[in-house]
Amino acid sequence: MVIDIQMAIERKTDAITVDPRPLHYPFPTVRWIFPSAPNIHSERTGQMIPQWFDTWSTINPDEKPRGQTPGLQRTIKIIEALLEKELKHVPHERIFLGGFGHGFAAAYAACFCLKKRFAGLISFNG
Repeated sequence: MVIDIQMAIERKTDAITVDPRPLHYPFPTVRWIFPSAPNIHSERTGQMIPQWFDTWSTINPDEKPRGQTPGLQRTIKIIEALLEKELKHVPHERIFLGGFGHGFAAAYAACFCLKKRFAGLISFNG
């Protein structure tokens, strides 16, 4: 869905209209991929939970940071494999990497570790 904010501004209304078409209709040259984090073991909770990498504390990320590195390295490899599939369809200069929270941290790390020039980075609450 695409939210038409410009139309709401022009009409001077608080109402936001929603275009019910999928994203590829208004953006035909863009591929939209939204991968989900795998279920991995959380050291803190002792459970399998969906997360890109394990974090002991979101309030104090410096607390037990050694646990984050292997998971983040594994996540970068997952992103790299996903990108290899997408590069068959579109050049990396036309790919935006993004994510929500940990997903953005992973996209950010991948962007710089993979040393490719992407179209941009998009953070959702990251």
